Amino acid sequence: MKRLFLLATLCACASPGPSRAVDALDCTPIDTSLHPRAAMLQAALDTTQHDLQIPGLSMAVRDSDGVWLGAAGTADAENAIPLTSCMRLPIFSVTKTYVATTVLSLAEDGALNLDERASTYLTEEETRGLPNIEDVTVRQLIGQTSGIPDYVDTSFVLETLDDPQRRWTWRQALDLVRGERPQFAPGAQFRYSNTNYLLAAAVIEAVTNLPQGDVVGERTFDRVDAPNTTYPTDDFDTTGLVRGYFDLHGDGLLVDTTDGIALAVVAADGCIQSDAAGVAAFYEGLLEDESLIGADSLLAMRDWRTTATDPEWTSSPRLADIDAYGLGLSRWSVDGVEGWGHGGDGFGYQAHAYLFPSEATTFVLLANGASFIGQGANLTARIDEARDRLVRVALNLP
Repeated sequence: MKRLFLLATLCACASPGPSRAVDALDCTPIDTSLHPRAAMLQAALDTTQHDLQIPGLSMAVRDSDGVWLGAAGTADAENAIPLTSCMRLPIFSVTKTYVATTVLSLAEDGALNLDERASTYLTEEETRGLPNIEDVTVRQLIGQTSGIPDYVDTSFVLETLDDPQRRWTWRQALDLVRGERPQFAPGAQFRYSNTNYLLAAAVIEAVTNLPQGDVVGERTFDRVDAPNTTYPTDDFDTTGLVRGYFDLHGDGLLVDTTDGIALAVVAADGCIQSDAAGVAAFYEGLLEDESLIGADSLLAMRDWRTTATDPEWTSSPRLADIDAYGLGLSRWSVDGVEGWGHGGDGFGYQAHAYLFPSEATTFVLLANGASFIGQGANLTARIDEARDRLVRVALNLP
């Protein structure tokens, strides 16, 4: 994003984290070598990671032949620990599909109404000073059509980069948009805002009287085969996480940001941590097995709106093929093959997860690297290139 590039020169480098137990990453990978394309998929992953100089890549492919899991590169450069497929990484905004699924599940149970104003469920203290909040519906929150500004577009970015050890609770992040002007009238257009999902989670807590992480977990990843998936709201413990690396100045020098700016906020807009297998299992359960929510809710998730009304979305080459957004779900076309899922990134990690229904194939790629601008020869652009290369291998495209 352009705003991050402008702030890059203002940021003090985050120092590597404190000494840590090297066995925290220990796990036993699932053997998927019997998949008919296992050797080809691993070779493609190895070559891509090496050629594009990406710290580490973890990949899952689920197709008609079963599941294949692989990894390449490093999980912890300081301690020379190779990345394996069972290790956990933050998946950032891929979390939004899980949260939207939870909201839709609660609506099916009658706990909330998607077309009711979100303020109906929230306290006056929670809604105080939030733009558009008196008119925004729950559906508009999870569909990114609320007109409420993104807290990441405010002083949050500058303050976080200026103080890499700063930690924000989700309520503190929400405070950043109080008193801001709305971007547009509720429902008028699509514009991506992380704030929407902080509020969606507040609604979840209000209608269940339970912590959001407990509710999201019980209604999403606890119902599929995803034992390594967690939802650590306002919990900044990085034990057991693959280390994240950030190219701060675009000069190829990678900084370990795991214990710094990478996890400045751990909330409903992007807090889930998982291995690639768990993410694939979730999307397959949601979109292929249809075991998490009903058919009508799935249709609502795919009530697509163009992303062309979001200026940052349209100005980003890396988002060009992701042309529509539903309810916590985006549409990505690869050489004319349509996929449904979500992407996510932060200061040290990237994630991409899509199910391609016509090919009965789920593709997940997690990376422990990022940089400021998603174009040119920097790390984020190289990971995007890896995504594009590897999804074509997964789909058997030329």
